[in-house]
Amino acid sequence: MAKRFSARGISKHRSYTIEEAAQIIGACPQTLRKWENEGLKLLMSRRPHLVNGADLVVFLQAREAKRKRPKLEIGQVRCFGCGVSKKPLGLMADYVPITPSRGRLAALCADCESTCSLFIGQAKLALYANILDIAHRKR
Repeated sequence: MAKRFSARGISKHRSYTIEEAAQIIGACPQTLRKWENEGLKLLMSRRPHLVNGADLVVFLQAREAKRKRPKLEIGQVRCFGCGVSKKPLGLMADYVPITPSRGRLAALCADCESTCSLFIGQAKLALYANILDIAHRKR
């Protein structure tokens, strides 16, 4: 999984050298050079090469937005194979407690039959039990 970088230390009204920007966001300079191929605008007209703070903030926000997943509806689990949210095969799932208040709901995907999983608290478990046939398993 890719590392998350924060744009909190970047000023939109300033230009940074690649090394300065990399140090502020916690990346290596080579990462910023690689991001040029992914759409980050670098000012290459003179040396040292610069990156505009506003461009870097927009790039990092767009990169983070791509990582966001839509919220699950009640009765849905996330499939590891397909990578999407859906209701499990046969509307059946197993609940394995992890702590007294939380556990893991495990099921099979209705399309690809790979593993689906969801960490869930006791409050939501009652809502899921209205939709799914849940078997309680021991740890």
